[in-house]
This record gives sequence, C-alpha cells and structure tokens, in this order.
Amino acid sequence: MSVFFISDLHLEPGKQARNELFHHWLETRARLCSALYILGDLFEYWLGDDIGMLEYENTVTALDALSRHGVKIYIMPGNRDFLLGEMFARACGAHLLQDPECIALFGEPTIITHGDLLCTADRAYQRFRRIVRNPWLQRRFTRLPKQARDTLGKRIRSTTTNAVRHKPLYIMDVDQATVSAFFCNAKAHQMIHGHIHRPGIFHHDSLTRIVLGAWGDEGSALRCDGTNPPRFETITA
Repeated sequence: MSVFFISDLHLEPGKQARNELFHHWLETRARLCSALYILGDLFEYWLGDDIGMLEYENTVTALDALSRHGVKIYIMPGNRDFLLGEMFARACGAHLLQDPECIALFGEPTIITHGDLLCTADRAYQRFRRIVRNPWLQRRFTRLPKQARDTLGKRIRSTTTNAVRHKPLYIMDVDQATVSAFFCNAKAHQMIHGHIHRPGIFHHDSLTRIVLGAWGDEGSALRCDGTNPPRFETITA
C-alpha cells in the first residue's frame, strides 16, 4: 500500500475551507494508504494540548477516525505547532516524531524533518528556535492561563511574520552544506521535508531531496508506494 507525506497545512479555526478540505481527504483518499506522515505545521499555532484540542476538536476527531480505520499516523511538530504533546497524540491515535528521524521507506533509508533545521543561514531564527524549544520554558508557558498564552502567541507570530518580510529569500532556504551533513550523518540517500513552501524533487548525484508543498485553496500530498518514483498529488474539494 501507499504511504503519504504532507506538511504545512497551517490549519486554524478561521480557515474553514482548508479545514474541510483536509477532513474530506482524511475521510476519502487518505484511507487508501497504510501510513500518513505529517511533517510539521499541521496547525498555524498550538498553545498547548489543553487549548488546542478544544480549538481543533474536529481535526482531532478526523485523525482519530483515520487511525481507527487502520492507517498509522505519524506527526512531527513544526515551527508553528512545536507544543504538540502526547495528550494530543493519544487523542488522535498518532505517534509523535522527533525532528529529524531516519525511517526505512520501502527499504530506502530516508531522512524526514520539518525543514527549519536545514535553514542554518538564518541565524536569528535558529537562536529563536533553540529558545522556544527549551523544555523548561515550554512547561512554564503551558501553565499560563489561556488568555496569557494567546496574547504571547499572537505577539510572537506578529514579530516573526514581520521579520520574514525583511529577510532575503536565500536566508530562509535550506543551506546546502547542512543538507549534505544530514545525509552524511544518517547514511541515507533520500530526504523528505517541508517548511520552505517550494515543492519539488531535487537530485544531486545519488542523493534525492523532496520538498513537500504547503496547503492553500488546494492541498498537496507526496505518495510513495515502493514501486514507482514518489509523486505529488493535488488535493481539491
């Protein structure tokens, strides 16, 4: 059976059309695969499992239904939803992944990562990432009242959005030396990631790097079946 990879859906309560598109896909095409890998930024923001599971109750229910159908679900937190926790994973029958991981995809060692770790030219972002991924700070944040978390979350999102507008594109792209180091350390020849929102399949010598597409009015999924080359599928209503 096939394995699907998706990332960068950026679901949020106000984007009802995108939410419904994803839920419909989970109820139809996704049920034909054996495993679904979500490589980061499933949600535009996640303020903690206690809040997120209420705000995205329909999505949690849809993922749980897919899991009960027999599809294995693997979710890797991204730079927008890095506070996804075990309570959420249990509720939707999923397994949380560390970033990066190396899996055997139909016998091929494959690196899977959200992708932001590859953008090492953006030193300011990498410093910020190390701060917000600090377990002590995360515990302190998730103990704050909802209103305080919401206020801080909006402030951080506004700051990062403004910062992105003033950064040249190359800084926010992957660093080739870092990509090479990932391949070398994992002893793999294939990598799948998202984050940069510029989908494609890139070959360099014996190495293959696959960039997943972001979701908007249409969705994007990478399908792998072990017999044919990986290929993208466009998801429409």
